[in-house]
Amino acid sequence: MRYETFCGGIFETNCYLLEAPEGWILFDAPDGACDWVGSRGVDLKLLLLTHGHFDHIPDVAKIKRRFGCPIGCHPQTAPMISDPEFFRSFGFELEIEPVQPEFFIEETPAERFLGLEMQVLEVPGHCPGSLSFFSRKDQLLIGGDVLFAGGVGRWDLPGGDADLLFDGIRKKLFPLGDNVTVLPGHGPPTKIGTERSSAARRTYLRADSISARLSSSSPPISLTIAANDVIAAGTCFRKCLWPFTSPRKP
Repeated sequence: MRYETFCGGIFETNCYLLEAPEGWILFDAPDGACDWVGSRGVDLKLLLLTHGHFDHIPDVAKIKRRFGCPIGCHPQTAPMISDPEFFRSFGFELEIEPVQPEFFIEETPAERFLGLEMQVLEVPGHCPGSLSFFSRKDQLLIGGDVLFAGGVGRWDLPGGDADLLFDGIRKKLFPLGDNVTVLPGHGPPTKIGTERSSAARRTYLRADSISARLSSSSPPISLTIAANDVIAAGTCFRKCLWPFTSPRKP
């Protein structure tokens, strides 16, 4: 499968442009994605969102306006892109241009997007309604912020749940096969087999409850974080990963 990658915004967020049989699909829309797609000279036909965190959606409205393409997302992602007050209600002083999705996507063993058959997997825990898109034919997973090269998505943001995240990785992503290439929301591509076999995965993806690890941490991991805490962190990419992120003291 032919695809291209763009990394945009202060959080170094990836988006992926895939050539489907009936046209081009963009997965996620970080800051700068609209101009980048325009520079590629392609006629964008569809925008799909892995989840609604603010680093993945800044250019959604711009893309819809410029290319006139429909937007597909999980029902729980819809308020994150359509309600300007959504992130403010959690203490994030962020401005988004509201936009409505044309259709909703939920977990399904097979769905066609512009003629491209993909399995859709719902893997919450990092973000409610988080979706991963798997092309079995191409052994390619558009993973969002679930599984990274050497890390996993953080779970201490609003709506995060460590048990759901790790359970989903073990039960939904790992069974896809070791040769599957993961295109993550941050950082370089990786293989499921690489992440399964690494020491970090053996440590953090055990079958016992992750909640015990959270409650026993010192200091206890906070479930809230301010936007300026993330921005001030320097390398924003690393703030999207776990276990690389150290909990901030109260």
